[in-house]
Amino acid sequence: MVPEEQQIGDLRATLALSQAEALTGTRRTLNLPGGHQVTVPILAGIRDGQQIRLEGQGAPNSTGESRGALILTIAIAPAEQSGTQFSPPEEIDRPTQMMQPPPPQFPSALSPRDTYSPQGPAEATFINRPPPSQTQASAYFSQIQSAPDYTQPEQYMRPEEPRRRRLSAGVVTLIIVLILLLIGGSGLIYYTTIYQPGQMHMQATATAQAQSTGTAQVGAQITAQAQATAQAQAHATSTAQALALAQATATATALQNIYTEATSGQPVLNDSLSAQDAYNWSEGTGCSFTNGAYLASDSTKANFIYCIAQATNFSNFAYQVQMTIVKGDYGGIVFRADAANTKFYFFRISQNGEYDLYLYVDKTGTNAQTLTTGSTSAIHAGLNQTSFITVVARNNNLYFYVNKQFIAHVSDSTYSSGQIGVVANDLENPTEVTFSQAQVWTL
Repeated sequence: MVPEEQQIGDLRATLALSQAEALTGTRRTLNLPGGHQVTVPILAGIRDGQQIRLEGQGAPNSTGESRGALILTIAIAPAEQSGTQFSPPEEIDRPTQMMQPPPPQFPSALSPRDTYSPQGPAEATFINRPPPSQTQASAYFSQIQSAPDYTQPEQYMRPEEPRRRRLSAGVVTLIIVLILLLIGGSGLIYYTTIYQPGQMHMQATATAQAQSTGTAQVGAQITAQAQATAQAQAHATSTAQALALAQATATATALQNIYTEATSGQPVLNDSLSAQDAYNWSEGTGCSFTNGAYLASDSTKANFIYCIAQATNFSNFAYQVQMTIVKGDYGGIVFRADAANTKFYFFRISQNGEYDLYLYVDKTGTNAQTLTTGSTSAIHAGLNQTSFITVVARNNNLYFYVNKQFIAHVSDSTYSSGQIGVVANDLENPTEVTFSQAQVWTL
């Protein structure tokens, strides 16, 4: 058989649960990259290390027309030593074929990851200098004003002789000294009031310009470094995305190849399921051959009925059957079954695109373990829609396909061989499922 177009863009993450959540079940709403949200049902009894695969909930492929799978690995926190004990559930007094699956689950939230934004360059701060002090000039003027007044002639000039008006040598000397003092004082005033403040102002201006230039250079260096860092981070992110896409593509191809190789040979069981044959399919309560197909039906709420090919026993194999949900909730398959002791793997899909895998260890439904759960667009949604269900069991590895598209992988070593069968599951509504074209390839 030729596989359909493979899906790429798988995303992987670890989902942490408490012991209480793992025991009773819950639902988680996850915020994915790009603002995409998905609600993940966690069924009761899930185990540490199990994986949940959600088809169509991962990253978009290169064309953006579809998404890959979201693969969640369960991590259960250690339980506190509280001394609390739990009583084992009572067994259901029903026929071997009537089973009660684990109860549905409810949600909590996953916090989005924090985002990192690099800091920009710091802004330069400039401090204005105060204007130059004028104290020297003020002191000087004070001294000038307090000096003796040499302009009064009665103090420094001798009276003229009646006939000669000549200045004495002392007066001339005093006048010369006064003139020199005035000239020197003018120079001092010019220095303190004009020249020195001008020089200080020019020095302050030059210093401020130098500081401004230095600050601008530092800012430019910081900006350049920030831009270089951002470019390096963008390049690294682009490279990581390209590698992730290449890895996802290679993984999807490898998983699809498992189906192609497992179903390429001649099947050892090729049964139309139109009538009873050598494989001895169950007949009776809920199991019958009707209108050229095998019908499994269940009208008991929160239970399922399984119909076994009693003359089968397979270990490593690919088991595929065509299934149609005529009415109700779920249909599916059992494999590696010990029907007499109610031990088997039970894989089911719903008409709204959900799927689950359970491990049954006895007829008490609350003892069953959820190995994986999720939803996928590979399932043909709605009633009366035909889907191919396939399991490839190779040692401990179990691969599941719907309509020849990979949807989930689980590793479990509980059962290594057993019978095959089909299932009708009444979760909320009476359910009828028809089956045809059962095939088995041994590996």
